[in-house]
Amino acid sequence: MPSQKRLKFFDRYLTLWIFIAMFIGVGSGYFFPVIATFWDSLKSSPESTINIPIAIGLILMMYPPLAKVKYEELGGVFLKARSGITLSSFPK
Repeated sequence: MPSQKRLKFFDRYLTLWIFIAMFIGVGSGYFFPVIATFWDSLKSSPESTINIPIAIGLILMMYPPLAKVKYEELGGVFLKARSGITLSSFPK
């Protein structure tokens, strides 16, 4: 029977880290209201409900899983001369 791989420390407690980050974010907004004012100032307009830095961060965070990026193969993509990405990125 092959041995099971254990998750790394950060991966194993990912839910805990997310809750800690949420707690820190909500707590800092509650105890330091000027932080909330700062983030509100980064909106595109006063009526807007979209915060531009948060939107950019979410897109950057969600793109790799949605595009099924294989990080272990990412280095090899740039080493191959006939890669589809290389050919499509740099047309002749």
